[in-house]
This record gives sequence, C-alpha cells and structure tokens, in this order.
Amino acid sequence: MSMSTAMAQDAREDRMDVLDRNSRDSVIERRNFFIGLWAGQLMGYEGDDLALYAGEIMASDLAEPGPQDMIARIVEDFAANGITVTEMDIGSRLSQTERLVRAELLSTD
Repeated sequence: MSMSTAMAQDAREDRMDVLDRNSRDSVIERRNFFIGLWAGQLMGYEGDDLALYAGEIMASDLAEPGPQDMIARIVEDFAANGITVTEMDIGSRLSQTERLVRAELLSTD
C-alpha cells in the first residue's frame, strides 16, 4: 500500500469515526428529548413548559457519562409530583425509546 493510499484510508476511517460519533450523539439527544416529553406529559406539562422540561432533562444527562443522572432526575421529579414510576420502568422506557429512534434514523438514511 502506498503512502498516499494509506493516508486516504486513514482519512476515511477518521470521517467514519466522526460520523459514527455524530450518529450516536444524535440518537442519544433525540432519545433524551423524547424521554423528557414523556415524563413531562405524565406530570401534566403542556406547550412551552413541556418543551422547556424536555430541554432540562436533556441537559441533566450531561452531568455524568451514561443515562443514570437523567433517570435520577426523572425519579426525583416524579416523586415530587406524586407519580409512582420506578427507576427500572424509566430505564425500560429509555431503552424502548432508543430502539425507536435508531429505527427512525435508519429508515431515513
């Protein structure tokens, strides 16, 4: 393999890594937004308040790697609003939503 061929292959692999990372980030952002909408609707939010809450949920996922910080925030919000949904239920909803988002993104490619 020539030096220029190797460099071209490295450049393609770098672009693929960026695309994979961007795709993964896009899935997580959409998943978090939809989870925020779901949780907000259960608490009775509508309109701008619902969108604002979904944004807060998205931001809560930035505190630590993984969704645990976001799940903890939703658990706290539900408890404060008298809603009985377990952490396991939220995690299950999160997984289901991520599968749906992935399927949606794959169908549009």
